[in-house]
Amino acid sequence: MGIETYKNLVNDFFRDNVQKVTFLDDPVELIDKITISFANTDGSINDSASALAKFDGFNQIVVSGSGEADNNDIFDINQAVVAAKLIVQGTLADEIAGASVSLKVPIPVIWQNDGFNVPINNREYIQFTIIPAPRFLRSFGNLNTYRTPGIAIANIFTPINFGTKLANELADIIATAFTAKSTGAVRFNTATQFPSAEDKGGAYYITPVHLPLQYDEQI
Repeated sequence: MGIETYKNLVNDFFRDNVQKVTFLDDPVELIDKITISFANTDGSINDSASALAKFDGFNQIVVSGSGEADNNDIFDINQAVVAAKLIVQGTLADEIAGASVSLKVPIPVIWQNDGFNVPINNREYIQFTIIPAPRFLRSFGNLNTYRTPGIAIANIFTPINFGTKLANELADIIATAFTAKSTGAVRFNTATQFPSAEDKGGAYYITPVHLPLQYDEQI
C-alpha cells in the first residue's frame, strides 16, 4: 500500500467517524422534513417546501433519514443553492418525498493540500493533516513486513468569543473516534489533546489533537 492510499484511508476514516457527526454549533439545518426528494439524473436534492436557500454559501451537507442508503451521506455542494433545489457531487438514488429527511451543515474540514479556503462568518473549522515517518523493516520471511509510523493532526479552530468549551467537546469526539481503532492496514494509538492557544491573528483558539498511527505492509 503506497503513501497516498494510506493517507486516503485515514482521511476517509476521519470523514466517516468525525465529520459526518459534527455540526456547526450555531446549526444550519432542516430536521425531519417529508418534503425532500432526490434525483439521480442531475444529482439534486429537492424541496417542495422551498426551504433550501439557507444552505447557500456552504460547501457541504450531511443527509440522514432517507429511505435510500446512497442518499444518507456527506456531499459536496456543487452549485449555488436555490430555494427548491441544490446540486451535489456524488451519486444519489431516485427517491420521492415522504421519508423524514434531515439536512445539516457539517463543521468544515481543511484537508491537507486541498486549497480549501478558511470558512467565513466567524465559524468553527478543523484542519486535518497526516505526517508519515520513514518506513522500517519490522520482520522478514518469505514476505518482509515493513512498518510506517506517523501522526495525524486535527487542529480545531474555534472563534475566540466561543471560549474553549466547543473545542474541548470536538477534541473528545475526535479522540474517542480514533483511539485504539483501525481502518484497513492502518491502526491508531491513543489520541492526545494539547492546550488551546490563540492564533497569530487573535481571532481563533487553536486546539490540537494528535492521533498517532501506523500501518504495516508485506513486500
